[in-house]
Amino acid sequence: MDIDREQISYIIGQRIYTFRTQKKLSQEALAFESEIHPAYLGRVERGEKCPTIETLYKISKGLKIPLHELLDVSCLLYTSPSP
Repeated sequence: MDIDREQISYIIGQRIYTFRTQKKLSQEALAFESEIHPAYLGRVERGEKCPTIETLYKISKGLKIPLHELLDVSCLLYTSPSP
Protein backbone atom coordinates (compact mmCIF):
# COMPACT_ATOMS: atom_id res chain seq x y z
CA MET A 1 0.00 0.00 0.00
CA ASP A 2 1.36 3.40 -0.96
CA ILE A 3 0.86 6.21 1.49
CA ASP A 4 1.57 9.86 0.91
CA ARG A 5 2.78 12.56 3.27
CA GLU A 6 -0.70 13.95 3.89
CA GLN A 7 -2.10 10.55 4.83
CA ILE A 8 0.72 9.73 7.25
CA SER A 9 0.44 13.20 8.82
CA TYR A 10 -3.28 12.65 9.34
CA ILE A 11 -2.81 9.16 10.81
CA ILE A 12 -0.03 10.28 13.19
CA GLY A 13 -2.13 13.28 14.22
CA GLN A 14 -5.06 11.00 15.02
CA ARG A 15 -2.79 8.74 17.08
CA ILE A 16 -1.51 11.73 19.06
CA TYR A 17 -5.09 12.91 19.64
CA THR A 18 -6.17 9.43 20.75
CA PHE A 19 -3.29 8.99 23.20
CA ARG A 20 -3.80 12.53 24.53
CA THR A 21 -7.51 12.08 25.15
CA GLN A 22 -7.00 8.63 26.69
CA LYS A 23 -4.62 10.27 29.16
CA LYS A 24 -7.15 13.09 29.73
CA LEU A 25 -4.65 15.79 28.73
CA SER A 26 -5.61 19.08 27.12
CA GLN A 27 -3.69 20.24 24.07
CA GLU A 28 -2.15 22.94 26.22
CA ALA A 29 -1.00 20.46 28.87
CA LEU A 30 0.55 18.13 26.29
CA ALA A 31 2.18 21.04 24.48
CA PHE A 32 3.70 22.22 27.76
CA GLU A 33 4.97 18.71 28.58
CA SER A 34 6.32 18.36 25.04
CA GLU A 35 7.91 21.82 24.96
CA ILE A 36 6.10 22.82 21.76
CA HIS A 37 3.58 25.55 20.99
CA PRO A 38 -0.07 24.56 21.61
CA ALA A 39 -1.19 25.93 18.23
CA TYR A 40 1.43 23.78 16.49
CA LEU A 41 0.26 20.70 18.38
CA GLY A 42 -3.29 21.41 17.22
CA ARG A 43 -2.15 21.58 13.60
CA VAL A 44 -0.22 18.31 14.03
CA GLU A 45 -3.28 16.58 15.51
CA ARG A 46 -5.42 17.75 12.59
CA GLY A 47 -2.84 16.45 10.10
CA GLU A 48 -2.10 19.94 8.80
CA LYS A 49 1.59 19.75 9.72
CA CYS A 50 4.13 16.99 9.19
CA PRO A 51 6.27 17.10 12.34
CA THR A 52 9.95 16.22 12.41
CA ILE A 53 11.13 13.10 14.19
CA GLU A 54 12.51 15.38 16.92
CA THR A 55 9.05 16.89 17.47
CA LEU A 56 7.44 13.45 17.49
CA TYR A 57 9.98 12.37 20.10
CA LYS A 58 9.07 15.39 22.25
CA ILE A 59 5.38 14.55 21.92
CA SER A 60 5.97 10.90 22.83
CA LYS A 61 7.88 12.05 25.92
CA GLY A 62 5.01 14.39 26.79
CA LEU A 63 2.58 11.49 26.43
CA LYS A 64 4.95 9.25 28.43
CA ILE A 65 4.92 6.55 25.76
CA PRO A 66 7.76 5.12 23.66
CA LEU A 67 8.23 6.78 20.29
CA HIS A 68 7.74 3.47 18.48
CA GLU A 69 4.26 3.17 20.02
CA LEU A 70 3.29 6.57 18.68
CA LEU A 71 4.64 5.71 15.23
CA ASP A 72 3.17 2.20 15.00
CA VAL A 73 0.59 2.70 12.28
CA SER A 74 1.02 -0.78 10.82
CA CYS A 75 -2.37 -1.94 12.05
CA LEU A 76 -3.98 0.93 10.15
CA LEU A 77 -1.96 0.57 6.96
CA TYR A 78 -1.95 -3.15 6.43
CA THR A 79 -5.45 -4.24 7.34
CA SER A 80 -7.64 -5.52 4.57
CA PRO A 81 -10.86 -3.66 3.87
CA SER A 82 -13.99 -5.46 4.98
CA PRO A 83 -15.93 -7.24 2.22
